[in-house]
Amino acid sequence: MKLLVLVCFVLYCTISVDSEVTTEPPYRQDLLDKGNELQGEAMIKIQQLLAQGKTAEAEELGHLRDALNNSMRAYVKTYHSPPDRDHWEKQMIQDINTLEQALHK
Repeated sequence: MKLLVLVCFVLYCTISVDSEVTTEPPYRQDLLDKGNELQGEAMIKIQQLLAQGKTAEAEELGHLRDALNNSMRAYVKTYHSPPDRDHWEKQMIQDINTLEQALHK
């Protein structure tokens, strides 16, 4: 009986702690995954452009990739600061769209 009470108490405490932790909006892992995927595509495209001697296009694509990388890193660093997090989430979405357009034009 004492063991049952102890198990119930531990479960109650665990549930209470877990419910308090979920006060922040969900982490946008979907955006980070998409950003990582696009950065990989960009690296391949940059190598192809360099092999074709198109250094200006490769540099432009490299700058877009770097901008996305910077906004993703800033988003992760500022996740617990809502105003900064929101700014960097919007910037990351914009950088994802810009790089995606450049890759698929």
